[in-house]
Amino acid sequence: MATDKLTAEALESFCGTCEYHGHWLGLQLTDGAAYLYRNGAAWLIDAIASHQPEARRRVGDFQVWTLSVRGDRSALLECRADAGEAVRVSQRFDWTDFPLLTVKLFVQGRVVMLSNEY
Repeated sequence: MATDKLTAEALESFCGTCEYHGHWLGLQLTDGAAYLYRNGAAWLIDAIASHQPEARRRVGDFQVWTLSVRGDRSALLECRADAGEAVRVSQRFDWTDFPLLTVKLFVQGRVVMLSNEY
């Protein structure tokens, strides 16, 4: 399957969703989250999905997930209840080829979306 180039501009083009896409761990992805998944960031969506039992317990049904990529290509995935709140769930990645410095996703119920799709 051919993939598109993952850019901030491409992600910013999503607003709302036309359909929901099933994830193998039981979540639903908006069009923007599915675009991430199909274009090299399946590992990111899988990581968020794998943390759902803990995130639901510690954060609740609305979660703010932020991936931050550092200069050495390591990355940190953090989950908060809202912007400015304390980190409740996190995972470090020793290396990533994720092309953006940061991306923010929301989980509402069982739906994963880009922050601009909320």
